Amino acid sequence: MSFQLARKKLLKEPAWTIVIVVVMTVGLTGWIVTPAIGNSLRSGLSSYANTSATYVIVDYTGSPQGQEETLPHNLVENISAINGVQTVYPVDINYTNFNFPNYATPPPPGESVGIKGAVEQVRSAVIGGPYGFPLALVDLTAGRLPFGTRPEFIVNDPTISNMNNVGAGYNLGKPYAIGDNTSVTTAGANFTASVVGINSYSPLLGDSAQSLWNATFFQNELGQKLFNETFGVGATLLIVKVTSVDQVPVVANRVTDSLQAYPAFRVEYDQATVNSLLSVETGTAPLYELIGLVSLGSSIAALFFVSYVAVHRRSWEVGLFVSQGWTWRRVTEFFLEYFLLLAALSYVVSVLLSLLIMQYTTFSYQVFGTVLRLQTSAGVFDLASAGLIAVGVTFAISFFMRWRLSKSSLDSTLREY
Repeated sequence: MSFQLARKKLLKEPAWTIVIVVVMTVGLTGWIVTPAIGNSLRSGLSSYANTSATYVIVDYTGSPQGQEETLPHNLVENISAINGVQTVYPVDINYTNFNFPNYATPPPPGESVGIKGAVEQVRSAVIGGPYGFPLALVDLTAGRLPFGTRPEFIVNDPTISNMNNVGAGYNLGKPYAIGDNTSVTTAGANFTASVVGINSYSPLLGDSAQSLWNATFFQNELGQKLFNETFGVGATLLIVKVTSVDQVPVVANRVTDSLQAYPAFRVEYDQATVNSLLSVETGTAPLYELIGLVSLGSSIAALFFVSYVAVHRRSWEVGLFVSQGWTWRRVTEFFLEYFLLLAALSYVVSVLLSLLIMQYTTFSYQVFGTVLRLQTSAGVFDLASAGLIAVGVTFAISFFMRWRLSKSSLDSTLREY
């Protein structure tokens, strides 16, 4: 009986129903969206940082044509002993020539000579072994690992260009795809190689080792002696895995101090991501959570006021119920059912509105060599807590209305009837 009356009251007073639903929807939407933004920024940046920004790179900066300098084994051991360092991977990088004899460009304006043929020097490494690129960092997004007996490689840096058959004009090529072939020269050996895999791109790691090869192929192609002189001389690249992203700057400074006697090497890390994550952790995410809390609190206060006005202006309804034998417990149940209907409607609208807002809410952060775009998404906690808050507010308003109206006498309650 009271539920039917609650439903009729909902439909009989559409203006007040809309006002209450709008106020509650605004509060619940603010509670869902704003903390979700902060959590999405925190989790998105943390996930990227833990996979890509927890590395410090020690890279050789000398000329590719010059005599490469390598880092001694005892220095690698000293860096491994630095507090916060999880693992150190020493890698020997070889500059491999990718040849494009058919590449051509027309003469520039005012000139009579164009360009015929092109050579791109690509930083290459073998996979595994004492000075190979670590297999643990090979996470293919397409294709497979290269076989040992075939001239095959993995693209570790999508910015290297395939300039075969690019046509006329100033076209600088296109990214390599699975199945593309290219002419390669390494340590005097010439062969045609095929792309068989694309590694997930981390600019910090990809820029240091752009193509990855199977060591067995080069051992067969070059012979063991020449292979050792090409890919086994010593470490020209160190990939330092740090335990956590907040330790990266400290470890980078310690590594820099260790390299004072090796000026040809530089230390790099994804400082942009580290700074962005620190900013989100200490400022942005807590700010969004605070905004969500303030938005919810303001809406609840407004909801109490609007609900009180809506019910008090027709307080004679409660007087009629009591005069017909209703107990105050039954009156409370009536309020509960009425406001629960409003809360259910508000919750559904707020969830749909929140999902719509988050679908078009994207944040961009500058990270090492690229831009990281993060999409906002609501977690189960955000949605579930909004429902619990709606129910909790319903109970609070219902008991507040009962307490407020029970203070009035029956005569004063019926006076406006």
